[in-house]
Parts: sequence; structure tokens; C-alpha cells
Amino acid sequence: MANVLHTYRLISNILSYSSEDELLKHVLEHKSTDFDSLVKVGSAQLVLPAIYCRLKHKKLLNRLPEDLQFYLNEIACLNRNRNEAILKQSSELVKIFDAHNVNYCFLKGTALLVGNYFEDIAERMIGDIDIAVDKKQLNMVFELLQNNGYQATEQTFGSTFVEHKHLPRLKTTHYIAAVELHRKLFINYTFEGLSTSDILNTKTTHNGFCIPSSNTLFNHCILNFQKNDMGDIYKTLNFRCSYDIEVLKLKSLNLKNEKRNRYIQSYLKLHTLFFKTKFPGSGHISNWQKKYFFFLLKNNKLYKYRLKFLNRYNYVKILFSKLYLFFTKYEYRLNAWNDRHRIFSLLRKKFL
Repeated sequence: MANVLHTYRLISNILSYSSEDELLKHVLEHKSTDFDSLVKVGSAQLVLPAIYCRLKHKKLLNRLPEDLQFYLNEIACLNRNRNEAILKQSSELVKIFDAHNVNYCFLKGTALLVGNYFEDIAERMIGDIDIAVDKKQLNMVFELLQNNGYQATEQTFGSTFVEHKHLPRLKTTHYIAAVELHRKLFINYTFEGLSTSDILNTKTTHNGFCIPSSNTLFNHCILNFQKNDMGDIYKTLNFRCSYDIEVLKLKSLNLKNEKRNRYIQSYLKLHTLFFKTKFPGSGHISNWQKKYFFFLLKNNKLYKYRLKFLNRYNYVKILFSKLYLFFTKYEYRLNAWNDRHRIFSLLRKKFL
């Protein structure tokens, strides 16, 4: 099996808009190229459809084994159909919002999709439809969607004691995606320009859809990975995030030349190790950081051990934050005891 570094370089060269296609062609044709590793990493990071679309655009699909071409085509077709359904669902949501004067803004992948950032809508894998809503209208919109066929998913008891960044997920049998109405973008983090009110005040409209400005999308994309997905702890690259910012850079010329905060800067330093695109304010990664990162990626066992250790470390941090509630609130202890079977099951999966 190829080391992770080789796979990362291959995926980044496929996704990049500034890579040398002739060199990529030779890499794909080389007998040592590990396509199993390409599929494994691409699947884990939700970029297989993007890999297919970029290879198709570069006219290099025929350099893949036939069975892999067929497999990637199937995944891309399924994702294209899903995204077409999400576009239709988003249009219906806009009709509901406009009829009730809702101040809203689509976020993340859905914003990129309805904003026509992609050459092929199959490129981006999207889970839920994330929407920022004016806090004064949040509960009203939650009830409004329930009156239009959506049902709130059941929450664990913890949501009673800790305010989540969005209301309970809303699912419906009429459409493909769940909807998350956001009161904020992060749980325990703030960033100038990324509060709900800031996003709503600076939003733009594209084909009737309200979406964030390109600079807001850029910052949110990186900080969502760094803070919500713990990227700042794992200190690694996320190809879906990297592809999003590559697309934003390609399609938008108004990214601000600003001094970026340390979480954005930290991610961009790793990003520029694999992508040639230069971003204002990204800074430069030190030589020892580069060597350390490449050393980890070259050693598969060490890389996996490190991720496993960080997963447990992160989970322990979360547990300690819950212990405060456990010892200070009787209601929390009572709910934890009643939900003990689910909690112990989660702990066994994480530590055994």
C-alpha cells in the first residue's frame, strides 16, 4: 500500500486547477500507483465525485483501470442526482421563506451549490442543508417548516444543558436532505464576520438564493473544519475543504488581502504544501513543520496511531467538559443515569 503522502499528492494534483496534467498522466499510468489507497482516502474525505469530475475535465479518466472508471462514474451520477434533488428542495425552502419574510442565508456546501460555484454539480458531496436564520425568527421558522412536512429529530439529553449551534435537525419524507437552522456557526468560538447577524448583513443573492459573500464562504469553510471538525487538533489536510477554497479562489476575485487569524493561516500553510494556489495572508510553513508533516504521512502506521491517539485525546476533553455538568447539576446526573446504556456503548466503541 502506498504511503499517505503519495496518495495526498495524487489527490491534490487531480483536484488542483494549477497542476501539470502531463505529469499527472504519467503518475496515473505508473504501475506503482495505488488506486485502492486513492479510493480509500477519497471516500473518507468525501471527494470521490470531485476526483471523477476533475479527471474527466482533464481528459485523464482513460488512464484509470476500467473498473475504477465505472465505479467513480456511478458515484458521481448518484451524487449528481442527489444534488439536483437538493437544488429542488432548496428552491422550495426559498418559496416558504420568501412568503413569510424570513431573513435567511444558505451556508457551506449548499451555498456553493446554489451559488453555481461548480462546473458540474456532481463535484460536491452535501449532507444536510445548513441555513443561518435571524435569531428573532429562529423558532418561528422551526415551527414553519414543521407545518410544511418536516419533523424534528430526537435529541440527546445534553442539548437541554448545552446550546448547540443549530436547532434539532428537520427531516421530511418529501425531500432528500435534512435541514439545520443555525443560531450560530460554532459552539465555543467566535470570529469577526462569522456571527449569524454578520452573515445576514453581508449576504448576496444569486438566482433568488441568499448566500454568504465569497470571503465569508472562504473563512467559514476553513474554520468549520478547524473548529467544528477539530482540524486544529489533528493538524492535517481535509480535501473537501481544500477543494472548496480552490473553487472559491478560481471563481471569485474579491478575496480580501487581510491578515488572517491563526486557524485559517495554519490550514493554508498545509494547503499550500499540496496545492500551488497562493492565498493572501497565508504565511509560510517552517522547514521543520514541513519535514515533520511529511514524515508522518510517509509512515502509515505512525500516522494511523497518531490519529487514533488524537481521537481519544479529543474524546477525553469532551468527557471532562461533561463532568462539570455531571457534578454541578442534579438534572444532568439523573438524565445521564437514565441514558447510561447509550453512553456506555459510546465509551466502549471509543476506548475498547
